[in-house]
Amino acid sequence: MTRRLHLARLCALVFASAAAAACDDSAGPIEADPPAQYITVRRAWLPGERDSTIARIRLGRELVIPYIGDVSDDADRFYPDLDSVTVVIANPAYGVMAANEAGLVMAPQFAGTWNITGIDVRIVNNDVTPIADTLHYIGVFWSNPAESNWKGFALGGANSSGATTTLPLTLVNTTAFNTAFGKSGVGAGEQRATTNTYWEANGPGVSPNNTLIVNSAAYGGTSVINTGPFLGGTIANGTMLGRMRTIDMTRLNGATAPATFQVDLNFSATSIAAVRYVCIFRSPCTSNVPIIQASRPGPLPDSLVARLPWVAAMPWNVRPRYLASLRAARASGGSLR
Repeated sequence: MTRRLHLARLCALVFASAAAAACDDSAGPIEADPPAQYITVRRAWLPGERDSTIARIRLGRELVIPYIGDVSDDADRFYPDLDSVTVVIANPAYGVMAANEAGLVMAPQFAGTWNITGIDVRIVNNDVTPIADTLHYIGVFWSNPAESNWKGFALGGANSSGATTTLPLTLVNTTAFNTAFGKSGVGAGEQRATTNTYWEANGPGVSPNNTLIVNSAAYGGTSVINTGPFLGGTIANGTMLGRMRTIDMTRLNGATAPATFQVDLNFSATSIAAVRYVCIFRSPCTSNVPIIQASRPGPLPDSLVARLPWVAAMPWNVRPRYLASLRAARASGGSLR
């Protein structure tokens, strides 16, 4: 009888300890990845929709991407599938309760009617001797088809390897991204040029919130580029999977509402179309600036480097520091990488 009582007490203690552990916050909550505000799905093109989309992008120069340049002429490469297209829709699993729990502000900018694409750009500048300077951006670009100058981006600084096509889960902080000349971290922003309004992501979200991840990307064969900023380089079509998770955007200038919002898109189930550019400068990739193509041998002066499309596409407050760092790298024989 005594032994049975001891066993009963032991069982009671075990169950009590388990219950206490389940309620103990010190172990941290165990929860699934919460539903995103937006997701991606594939649908068939409407009659004539692909052709009109490509024509509109080229006419409105919709694919002018910060840090990269104007690739609007390649619009057909961003929509290579003749039968279907990936679009953004509101996530049916995302509800008001989820928004309240996460403290989200619904973003009227990033909407289901907007264009979405993946981008991978690797630029190797052999003009910086003796060690080439490499810029490698991987991320996502979105734009408003109803207003071509309203667009946003989330770009990560990948390593210099040509084999790299993915980006690990990385906290978004545009200030830190700019300080590193886009070589590490993630920068994100959205601009509405017609109202001179700009939102930028600099936190304060804590990982895994306020992050970008590109966990998978695959590209097909390459072809030579015959127009645009990466003239003479190569281009390849592909697909990209990942997530922009509750990226906090704060308005820095302008008056378009709201003052803050979050971009929250899960494209880990249905891939988005992606385009990969590789530019080995100055040969075979020459850029599309005639004066640079015809310039004499030897390192380019700052005045011409600043005209390189990907340098001209850098934020105004980043470009002078980048040029100064190139000068220092040339002088010391070092590298910016």
